[in-house]
Amino acid sequence: MKYFVAHLLNGDAYQYHLSLTKELSDRFRITPLHERVDPHISIKSFEANDYEIGQVEILLGRVAQRSSPAPLMIEGFGRFGYKTLFLDVQKSRAATLFARECITEMNALPWMRSVAYEGEKLHSSVARYLRFSQSKKIWHLLRKRETPHFRTQLDAITILKKPGRRWEKHRTFVLGAPSMQSSICSDFVSTPAVTI
Repeated sequence: MKYFVAHLLNGDAYQYHLSLTKELSDRFRITPLHERVDPHISIKSFEANDYEIGQVEILLGRVAQRSSPAPLMIEGFGRFGYKTLFLDVQKSRAATLFARECITEMNALPWMRSVAYEGEKLHSSVARYLRFSQSKKIWHLLRKRETPHFRTQLDAITILKKPGRRWEKHRTFVLGAPSMQSSICSDFVSTPAVTI
């Protein structure tokens, strides 16, 4: 199954992202991200079976338990070439180090695929899979907008899974939680215990 690890946005940043992705989807007839996944900052995507996702849960639980919430500032827009436009997450040393630690721990698993530049640029995509002409029009529109500015915290990470068309929450880990038990998401479906 497909999974990815992310920090889910909340509050004003969540509402802004949701409204912007709806507007862009309707106006430019692009992939409706708001229908496929909740607003988030991506950390790492991967594929795993039931045993492997159990290993990832143990690793992320340990990393989250020994970590403290990190400040995040979302300000302005950015782009990766012309195919992806995003809300820009300003460089936060603590948040970047946390994301890199998650990625490093996960990449140590023998079956995990490593991707170049993982964790180098935290961002929250608002438009993806664009053609050049679409990207140019959307970028022009975004550059004319008032610069979005949100102060928040990276205080939890969530594993999302894709059993169908929409990504669903699988398990959430609260940073600094005293034990893995306290960080279990209410909709968590248990997986077999694993030792790593």
